[in-house]
Amino acid sequence: TRRPEGGYELIAGERRLRAATMVGLATVPVIVRTAERDEKLLIALIENIQRADLNAIEEAAGFSRLVAEFGMTQEEVAKKVGKARPTVANTLRLLELPDEIQEAISSGTISAGSARALLALPDDESRLRHFRQHLARRMSTREVEAGVRKAKGRSARDPALIVAEEQLREHLGARVEVKKRNGQGAITISFYSNEEFEALAKRLMGE
Repeated sequence: TRRPEGGYELIAGERRLRAATMVGLATVPVIVRTAERDEKLLIALIENIQRADLNAIEEAAGFSRLVAEFGMTQEEVAKKVGKARPTVANTLRLLELPDEIQEAISSGTISAGSARALLALPDDESRLRHFRQHLARRMSTREVEAGVRKAKGRSARDPALIVAEEQLREHLGARVEVKKRNGQGAITISFYSNEEFEALAKRLMGE
């Protein structure tokens, strides 16, 4: 965008510009547009989120800023950053974990998949306990998930129900629990904000 005092301000594309400079390009194609302060912040934030080298917590923090500072829904965030809405929802949920676990995700000590499995536990105390067991035993994501299911008394569940839960979670972008016995049961869908509730309600009603 043009500066009032002359010259130009780069809003997005810093890494591409640096790469072009490193290989000796004299000119690069650009788009010059008028942008107000908030729009510039939004463009720069989205550009940063789309970096390939972000860890899951940095990505979640970026999504959270788009929701909090720019009033976006998770659906709008997903469209802006080119990801599926369930992916955005599941990534945001990592911010519900205790700081110790978030720091481990950032450092690569635990994978986002393993950390996400801990969200099924009811409180931070149990999440931290299983997280520390994961570190001590160097457990895989599947082992963490099995440990979480066992802790919740679900180790003997019908595998078909577990698959159904996973499919519903992917489709709805929310935590889902299926209970079934003798042909009867219940499906519980959890949400953590008014915005998430409204999005879930629209999805369930086919809107």
